Amino acid sequence: MATFVRDLQVELGLLPRSGFYRDRLFLAAIIAGFVVTIAFRLFLPGAAIHQIPAGFLIFFNWVIWSPILEELLFRGVIQGQLSRLWNRSCTLLGLSCANWVTSALFTGLHFVHHPPLWAAAVFLPSLVFGYFRDRHGSILPSITMHAIYNAQFLLVLGWL
Repeated sequence: MATFVRDLQVELGLLPRSGFYRDRLFLAAIIAGFVVTIAFRLFLPGAAIHQIPAGFLIFFNWVIWSPILEELLFRGVIQGQLSRLWNRSCTLLGLSCANWVTSALFTGLHFVHHPPLWAAAVFLPSLVFGYFRDRHGSILPSITMHAIYNAQFLLVLGWL
């Protein structure tokens, strides 16, 4: 039973890997996310998703709860299963096919609740989250980056 649980943790990327926060590419991706968010604010000032009331519940949902649940489902379950299925042998432009498919599904889900521009804008960050899931074998970098991106988004757009 212990082996099954450990295998499941590895497959879902639930085992923490130390040092991802020292990865220069990870830090560059955090900075790039902030720059892109600022660019959206400067060049598309009227492109807000919708009016979001400020407060703790919005912060908790967007910065804590959503990144954990979304990354567990998409990078943990879906990308983990696709990676196992394709044995990491399938790549396109240096990214795993599992990442590409997972990112397409992740973006598609955002079309349900967001305007098309904002939903489409999720695709590139999703590829970045998936890249770090593959690179580190854990969803912890993806959850961390997703939470930071969402917090930056809320702060830059003045919702907090």
